[in-house]
Amino acid sequence: MGVVKATYADYFDEAKQQYKYEFQTVVDSAYRYVKLYSVVDSVYKTVDNEAYNSGNGNDSDNGSTTPGGSTGGTGGGNDNGGVTNPGDGSTAVNSIKAGSDGSLDAQALKDALAKGDTLEIVLNGDMVNIPAWVLKDSGDNKQITVRNGSAVYYVPLATINYDSLASSLSIGASDLYIRVTVKFVSESMRSTMQTEAAAMGGKIIGTPADFNLEAATTAGKTSMINTGNVYVPRSLNFDTVLNQAKTTAFLYNETTKTMTFVPAFYTFSDGKTDVMVKRQGNSIYGVLELNKTFSDIKGHWAESNIMMLANKLVVDGVTNTTFQPDRSVTRAEFAAMLVRSLGIQNTGGSSTFKDVASNQWYADVVATAAKLKLVDGYEDGTFRPNNQITREELSAMVVRALSYAGVNTSTEITKGQAMLSKFKDSHTIIWAKDEIAAALSLGIIDGMTSTTIEPLQQATRAQSATMLKRFLTAAKFI
Repeated sequence: MGVVKATYADYFDEAKQQYKYEFQTVVDSAYRYVKLYSVVDSVYKTVDNEAYNSGNGNDSDNGSTTPGGSTGGTGGGNDNGGVTNPGDGSTAVNSIKAGSDGSLDAQALKDALAKGDTLEIVLNGDMVNIPAWVLKDSGDNKQITVRNGSAVYYVPLATINYDSLASSLSIGASDLYIRVTVKFVSESMRSTMQTEAAAMGGKIIGTPADFNLEAATTAGKTSMINTGNVYVPRSLNFDTVLNQAKTTAFLYNETTKTMTFVPAFYTFSDGKTDVMVKRQGNSIYGVLELNKTFSDIKGHWAESNIMMLANKLVVDGVTNTTFQPDRSVTRAEFAAMLVRSLGIQNTGGSSTFKDVASNQWYADVVATAAKLKLVDGYEDGTFRPNNQITREELSAMVVRALSYAGVNTSTEITKGQAMLSKFKDSHTIIWAKDEIAAALSLGIIDGMTSTTIEPLQQATRAQSATMLKRFLTAAKFI
C-alpha cells in the first residue's frame, strides 16, 4: 500500500478504552482505515477528549427544526472520521454524529463540509435528516457516507435535484431534508430470510440491512428519491474473510420473500471483508452463502465459472443436479441472464417485438433488455427469442451491458481492432465488428483457436456463463 500520511490520535473510545489513529488511503474509491489501539509516541498528541468532543462545532444551533422535533444541536463527537481530501493530499478529521432522533445540526454540517470533500455521518439510531440547503450550497463534488455500525450508505449527491424535490413537497428549499435510513432487519425477518436461504441450501451471513433515501419535511411528509440509472453504492462490513465464489449479495423482496442477485464488489483487508453493493434502487440487502454444484460439470473447463455464478444466483441449472454446459442458449435465455447480472428488476412493460407474446415467460425480460438497449430486433420487427444465440450476438449484448454499467467501451474498440485482425475468419462478422473488438480488448471473449474467432457459432451455456463472469469482473460487479 505504501506510506501514507497519519494524523495524531484523534479519538478515544471510552467503551473499548482504545485510542484511534487514522491512517488512510483510497482503495477502489472507498476509504479504508488502519486503527492502532495503543499510544505510539511518534504519532501521538495528547488530546483533551472531553474538550475535543464538545468543541468541534456540533453544539451550535441555527434555529431550524429538523424532522423529528429537535433543534439540531445534538450532533456528537467524531467517530472514525479521518478522511483524505481529494486533490490536496491533506488529512482531516471529518466525521459528525446524528442525534438519536435523526437530527443533524446544519452549522456543524456546513463546518464539516468546509474541511474537505469527504464526510462521514455516524448514526445514533436508524436514520438522519440532512439539511438539504447545506448540501445544495456545498455542491455535488462532495462524498458523504452515512454509517450505522457495519453498514454504510454513499449518498448520491449528484443525482439529487433539490428544487424539484422541494416543489413536489410544496415547500421551500430551506425546509427540505434528505433522509437517509440504514436499518438492520429484525431478528424475526432475518429468521424468515434464513428459512428461505435454507430451502436453497444456503445460509444468511450477518444481518441484512434496509437502505433508503427520501426527501422529508418538518411536517412529516416524505417522498422517495429516484436516483435514475446510477448504481448507488452501500457497504456491508464483515469481520471475517468471505469466500467470494460461494457468497453473493442479494436483494430481498418482502412481498415475494425471495432473494435475487445484486452486483457487489468485494474488498479484503486485515482479515475482514467489505461488500460494496451497487444498485439503482433502495431496498433490503444482505449476503448469502451457497455451495451449489452440478453433476455434469465436474472437470469441465468452465466448472469454476458456472459454480460461482450459480452461487451468486445469476445462472440456474436445467435441473437441480444438472447444468448441461454444452447445450446451446437461446436469445431470450441469455437476455434473462444479462438483465439478472445487472441487478435489474424486470420493468413489466410490453415488448414491441411482434413475435414476443405477453404470455411467454421471457416477455418481461425481453422488454426490459430492449428498454436498456441491450438487445435489438431484426428488420422485420421480430426478436426471434427461441433462436440459438451466436457468439457475435452474445458479445454485442455483453459490451452493451458494460456500457450501461458505466464502463467506457468505446476506448477499447481501437485496441481490439488490432487483436481482431489476427483471426482469419474475422471477415465473417456480420454487424458487430466494433463490439467484438471491444470484447476482445476487455477479455470478455477469446478466439476459438489461435487463428479463428467463429462469430457465427452458436454459444453454449458454459461460454455464456464464462462471458457473464468476465462481464461482472470488468464492471466490478463481483
